[in-house]
Amino acid sequence: GSGRLDLGPELVKLLKDLARATERANTPYITTFFGNPYTAAFVPELPAALLTYDFYDQAERAAVRAIAGEAAIGGKLPITLSPQLKAGFGLDRSMR
Repeated sequence: GSGRLDLGPELVKLLKDLARATERANTPYITTFFGNPYTAAFVPELPAALLTYDFYDQAERAAVRAIAGEAAIGGKLPITLSPQLKAGFGLDRSMR
């Protein structure tokens, strides 16, 4: 943890470039943010983001299982991160 809430410009550029490339290739793209949920607000262009609110091993394993469809995903934002990501926005998806 750097103690920063934002993302470095190089990382923001990488995430945006990946989002554009995967959109052109019609490939699913999910960015996972561990720890501070406000970090996602620095890249509102991302097509999908998973926020874990934590950054320990169990959160990482749970995120991988959820993205792979091995675990349900559920949650709503308790805070507003941007005009596109308002409090209450979220997803509930059962295991696939």
